[in-house]
Amino acid sequence: MRTLVTGKSGTVGSNLTTCTGFGSEKYDLREIDGALKAFAYFRPEAIVHCAAVVGGLDEHLRFKKKLFYDNMLINLNVLEAARFCGVRRVLSFLSSCIYSDTASLPLNENNVHAGEPFKAYYPYGYSKRMLEVQSRIYYEEFGLTYNCVIPTNIYGLNDNFNIETGHVLGVLIHKCYNAKKEGKHFYVWGDGKQEREFLFTGDVSKIVNWAIPNYLDKEPLV
Repeated sequence: MRTLVTGKSGTVGSNLTTCTGFGSEKYDLREIDGALKAFAYFRPEAIVHCAAVVGGLDEHLRFKKKLFYDNMLINLNVLEAARFCGVRRVLSFLSSCIYSDTASLPLNENNVHAGEPFKAYYPYGYSKRMLEVQSRIYYEEFGLTYNCVIPTNIYGLNDNFNIETGHVLGVLIHKCYNAKKEGKHFYVWGDGKQEREFLFTGDVSKIVNWAIPNYLDKEPLV
């Protein structure tokens, strides 16, 4: 199956070595024409939708409108352009940011829309929730196999180690490196009660290779 990855230059997309793809510098998915041109050029049979505007905690607190608005545009355009171009299989990546901090543990797909997303990430979290809703609508109305997976925090090859924009594990590694290099204390945000799970990029690639032909359910998969 000819599979295309949106967000190929990102941490997840760059590790999906069995799929072709493109980054945001080639096609701007915030514009419907960008999505249509990309899919017309690559003519995919399936799409793995990883493209997103992301950032670290500081960016989530400072740029709420951008994280909500840009991601809503990207998701709306990708799925609609895929439908228009006759792509019948789209697997989209959601985020653990969709969950409420009051959700019961362990997290599962039944809690996707339970409560408001975690306060610090709610603009991004809501945009990802709407991607699940849009996928379900296209599944029901057009008979298209558009569905979603919900990974936990991803780390690995081609990670973003920028302290301002990176994800938690990359940022922690960078902060630890700086503290060691400068002989200073290593400070971590939080009160020590927080828990995180991490998923290696190589394992994400295995999940995608299995999910494209085998995971065809309407409900999201954790």
